[in-house]
Amino acid sequence: MKIYLDTCTINALTGLDNKEFDLLRSMLEKTNSRLYASHIQVDERYPKNNPDFEKKCEKAFRRFVEHGIEIKPEATKAAVYGISKYGLSKYSDKDIEKIRTELMVELEKCNKEKGNYPPIENIIKDFLIAVTSADYDYFITSDDCLYRSWRRILEKNETKDILGRASTILYVRPVPTEILNQMTRILESRSSM
Repeated sequence: MKIYLDTCTINALTGLDNKEFDLLRSMLEKTNSRLYASHIQVDERYPKNNPDFEKKCEKAFRRFVEHGIEIKPEATKAAVYGISKYGLSKYSDKDIEKIRTELMVELEKCNKEKGNYPPIENIIKDFLIAVTSADYDYFITSDDCLYRSWRRILEKNETKDILGRASTILYVRPVPTEILNQMTRILESRSSM
């Protein structure tokens, strides 16, 4: 099973204690499952303009490594100049660009409703994370706007036709034990098959 995580979820899982990390590793091994992210989530731990967020991201990835859990970085399903990395992104077609436009409108609308005004770069990164999630069995996000906006886009039949498939998208509050419980339910359902 392939489980794709967004940055908020990865960072929230930093709060797991050693036993909880061991449980997660054990469940992943038992079910032959893996965790994935794109280079967007991985790159957020490198210096930009928010040192506190970068430290949080770096700590999160380090904690996973310390507990023997790999979060495998994958190429994004689309490329955006100035954000995407050569070799870690795929060139998209006009259909993916249509999804990009629609999702960015939804993300901006949701953020404005909450009184948030993230930079356009963050909205583009959320698009890349969302569209890439379609290639996985589950997409777990702790970002409410990303969840609601992506869900609206996925409900359109033409989006399903363009993507060919879509993962099961789950919103879990950014509470470490709640995320772990959700992941455990997913993995246990896999092991009972």
